[in-house]
Amino acid sequence: MLDGYDVIMKPEVNGAIAIKERFPEAVLIFIVPDRFSLLQTRLEARRTETNDVIASRLAIAHEELRYVRLFDYLLVNEEAQPHVAVEDLEAIVRAERMRIYRYPDTRIKEIEEKLMSNSVFGDLDGLLSHVDSKFSLVNVVTKRAKQLNNGAPR
Repeated sequence: MLDGYDVIMKPEVNGAIAIKERFPEAVLIFIVPDRFSLLQTRLEARRTETNDVIASRLAIAHEELRYVRLFDYLLVNEEAQPHVAVEDLEAIVRAERMRIYRYPDTRIKEIEEKLMSNSVFGDLDGLLSHVDSKFSLVNVVTKRAKQLNNGAPR
């Protein structure tokens, strides 16, 4: 995490909370099934656990819902559309990478200088090669526009 890598873990709720305490910048995603009855059916279909163990796991899952507000995102894994949950997870990771506070000031300055050195932003393709995405570019341009509106030098 400290080296800029995305780290995806699947801890229990207590572990997730401990991670957030140790790494406040960590992003916690609470994943739930669309219905607990489907979770029970899936667990029973595996035939790897006794009914008592399944009942215990379901009780724990219900209890863990009390902590959902400590997480940053809630992702519902719908039984009929698991690909949507994967797409949602990917979208969260992409969006989190683009948060403006994750960019060092030197990178923002470099992008701003590139923006300002071109007449009316000049060569957009060349400019896009300096940012992760068009969304990042919009963030930088918006920030610069605010600075200019607040009297920053051109």
